[in-house]
Amino acid sequence: MVAITLRAKRLKQVYFVSADTSDTVLALKGKLAKMVGGGKEAAAIRLQVPAKTEQGKFNVLEDPAVLEQLGISDDAVVYFTYSIDGAPDGNWEPVQIIEFESLNDDGEETVDLKGKGHA
Repeated sequence: MVAITLRAKRLKQVYFVSADTSDTVLALKGKLAKMVGGGKEAAAIRLQVPAKTEQGKFNVLEDPAVLEQLGISDDAVVYFTYSIDGAPDGNWEPVQIIEFESLNDDGEETVDLKGKGHA
């Protein structure tokens, strides 16, 4: 049993979830459901990881699977979606990856370290 931290992403949200490599996917979904709140049940959450063979495709993580057996390690990223109709065997949202947008017009980060309050 090894403690790990995963990043669970949905749209522009990122949740840092603590888990053990011996946890099941269902246990991880339960932890995520508590963090997300809003009355979401673990059964209404689907966890997915990018497919290794096809760009832009995702593999669904099945509830009884153990994280270690899936190769999920510390600092791994999983994507979560919700059931559209609330039923676990119904339709699911697609995974939508929102790309990072720079706040600067030129795309370069600028930091002004002049003035008070900076060491």
